[in-house]
Amino acid sequence: MSLKEIKIFLMFILFFSCSTEKKNKLIPKIQTEEYHIYCNQQDLNKMFIDYRDNNYISINFKNKNKIGKAGMRIRGDSSRDLDKKSLKIKILDSISINTKKVINLNAEYSDLSFLRSHLSSNIFKKMNYPCFTTSFSKVYINEDFHGLFLEVENMDKDFLKKNGFNPNGDLYKATKDGACLYTLNEVPSKWEKKTNKKTSWISLENLIYDLSNINDEDFFNYIKDNFNYPKLIDFLAINAFIANGSTYYHNYYLYRDFDNNGKWILFPWDLDKTISYYNWKPYIYSQTSSDWESDNVLIEKCFLNEQIMIDVKKRISFIGNIIDESFYNPIFNSAIKYLKNEILNDSTNQISSEKEWINTIEKEKKFLKNRSEKLIKYISRSPYPFKVHKTSEEISIPFKISWDKSKSDSKVNYELLISNDFLFPDENTYKYITDNLYYVIEDKIPFEKYYWKVTAINEFDETEGFNTKNSFLLKKGTILNNTINSDFRFKKENSPYIINNNLKIKENVTVFIEPGTTILMGENTEIICHGNLFALGNENDRINILPLNPNSYFNSLYFLNSNSQLEYINIQDGLINSKYSNLNINNIEIEIHNRPMEIGDKRPSIIWGWHGNININNILLKGNNKGEGINISYSNARIENSEFYNTPDAIELINVDQGFIINNIVMNSPDDAIDLNDCSNIKIKSNFLINNYDKGISIGTDWANEFISKNPQFNGKSIDIEVSNNYILGNNIGIAVKDSSIVNSKNNIISFNKTGVKLYKKHEDYKLGGTLYSELDQIKDNSNGIYKDEFSKIIESNKKILSNKNKLDSIQVIPNKNSSFIIPNLIKYTISQNKISIHNESNVDFNLDGFKLLNDEEIIFIFNKNHTIQANQNIIIGREEVNEKRNYFYNSIINYNNLNLSKLKIK
Repeated sequence: MSLKEIKIFLMFILFFSCSTEKKNKLIPKIQTEEYHIYCNQQDLNKMFIDYRDNNYISINFKNKNKIGKAGMRIRGDSSRDLDKKSLKIKILDSISINTKKVINLNAEYSDLSFLRSHLSSNIFKKMNYPCFTTSFSKVYINEDFHGLFLEVENMDKDFLKKNGFNPNGDLYKATKDGACLYTLNEVPSKWEKKTNKKTSWISLENLIYDLSNINDEDFFNYIKDNFNYPKLIDFLAINAFIANGSTYYHNYYLYRDFDNNGKWILFPWDLDKTISYYNWKPYIYSQTSSDWESDNVLIEKCFLNEQIMIDVKKRISFIGNIIDESFYNPIFNSAIKYLKNEILNDSTNQISSEKEWINTIEKEKKFLKNRSEKLIKYISRSPYPFKVHKTSEEISIPFKISWDKSKSDSKVNYELLISNDFLFPDENTYKYITDNLYYVIEDKIPFEKYYWKVTAINEFDETEGFNTKNSFLLKKGTILNNTINSDFRFKKENSPYIINNNLKIKENVTVFIEPGTTILMGENTEIICHGNLFALGNENDRINILPLNPNSYFNSLYFLNSNSQLEYINIQDGLINSKYSNLNINNIEIEIHNRPMEIGDKRPSIIWGWHGNININNILLKGNNKGEGINISYSNARIENSEFYNTPDAIELINVDQGFIINNIVMNSPDDAIDLNDCSNIKIKSNFLINNYDKGISIGTDWANEFISKNPQFNGKSIDIEVSNNYILGNNIGIAVKDSSIVNSKNNIISFNKTGVKLYKKHEDYKLGGTLYSELDQIKDNSNGIYKDEFSKIIESNKKILSNKNKLDSIQVIPNKNSSFIIPNLIKYTISQNKISIHNESNVDFNLDGFKLLNDEEIIFIFNKNHTIQANQNIIIGREEVNEKRNYFYNSIINYNNLNLSKLKIK
């Protein structure tokens, strides 16, 4: 060989070596751990026989040169039924294995690539999303090779610290199927608390409650305020990108750092059913649960929100720029290079040959290629997520099921399925197809419990409506004629009662409605009672008066010259009217969603009374920010122990000569909380009037209302009005008195309003404005204290009036960050057996976030976002390590023996 030929040969060798080295650098090396487990064979056999149990067996555990005592059990949920079991090992000695005290070994038995969870975890991490770390481990039991396992990082305080989170925050695991944030009933059986195990679950319970009750129009702002929004968008986008269909109803974590910003973040878990796993189904991004559980309320409402979906789609497109072949090919190639022998030699998995394994990997690559582009196209062409309207719990034939429209660029038909089996098998399912937004069922089908769901279908794909798990009890029911001429009893056993047209109860007729009865009212129909109606539910079996059809309403229950009593009733989207009647209303809940409350220039009242006597006690009224709440004229009226939310003019009395408004809560009224027009002899006492748009209390008359001003009994002013012991906070005006009206005011707390008290002449025909006799009122910390025009006067009675400049600590009110208020004087303390009980003696909730508990000026406890004391309830701080009460919070630092009851206070 010539010298020239030798040089060429050496250059070729050098080039080939460099190319090989460069190629190998592109393939990251996989280091596999080797774990040796030694245990009693009988214990091991029993563990595998009783694989559903979570009982640990004693083992000796060896890794490299470290040997320690440990416990081992089977782990997982449905995977426990597979031939190869996943394992959980807890190190019991003081040693740790690679800084770990808990080792999770996943069998990955159903994954023929053995890489889906590993790859999906790396995708989360590549997108800078906090996710568990994965690695590979060879496991030997009693010196026999037990298989190759995927080791998955434990989700605990170490994980939180490593990812920059406060380890003292609340970490919850959605453990069982059905952990869907759907109902408080799911908390004890379907969730685990992984940190702060000795303290309350109230943060999760409050989240579930909020998600169930938040209005669609407020949902986006709620999410921005209570969740780490960028991370939530990432979580939704990445899960869609990797086709993670085995989450949202289990297999995820919720974390909240209540000491800092208090915002929630979700962590992924159990990612083996991702990538191509759901090709057989196929994967549906908007399906948030299994067929046998409720949909996830959080995720479904996110998908229904237009802005959130815009942000999710943007993020999916961005992910596609990062997760491409240059990202995932090295992961696959390194597995082929470094794991092939272990995988093919593992007789416990389902991978039968190298060819099968490589083909599965190619299938995963094919799935990921241009994944963002394919996913965005699929989302854009599919019918858009939509809501279905819940039916009554009891219905009878014929009945109507309805839903919202699903947006789509192509024609949409809707498939309604009704079945007595929640899996909707063909042989047990009634199927109906329509292009309308409703379907009326007239078929004669058996009387029993049914489940139903609606699916929107276009030429490309289909989308199930939210919520998919709806049910009703189909009964024969009773259709009522137009008139009840003789005494009659609505019986629970004959429920539901159907009223398709106005129903008239004749004079001298007495009607009883039994507990547990359901009455379904046709649209705009009413029950007109000229006789006597006694609808008497009880605390455990309430009466339901509801619209006949979903998403509808009825007119009213109308009492004319009647003596009637209503107790323990749920009323939805209907009103109560009373004329010349004696009416007692106790423990009634009324919610308005769909009933029209603005008809031309008229604003219907949810409860309207004209002459007679009306007594209202312990009702809950939730309005839709339109119409009015209670409007009573020319009647004796008593309204007490009740709550009003989002209701304009929540309590309005007109020409009432004797009335009592006592111990009520009015919050977030778009108008006044309490409004008196041309009234006398009225006591307004011990009410909480908070964050109402206009006035807390308005007293005067209404010249613009001809119904008032042209009545022969018109006085032109309100007199003998007593206003005492009220908390009037955060309104536009605390108390307004106008047009010759006279008010006696005593012991009221009037704070944090734009104007504390306003006295003025409104109508030009008056010579006087408003007169206020004030005794011991605290009018302070308002933007403006007292406004008084030249026609008005305020008269002190023994004690001086407080203005903004005066400070008085006898009754303190402290505003909180979320527009709520704390009243320390209404918080009482008891100390017993290493516990502090903090009792809220008010009718409103106190959110203590950011406040401190002091013992003789020493800070002994700092409250966070979990610490809300509900009205007339308490929270307990104690040293007892295990206490499952939802209002209990563990704290071992406080020296309970040194507490001074008289010097405890919140500041």
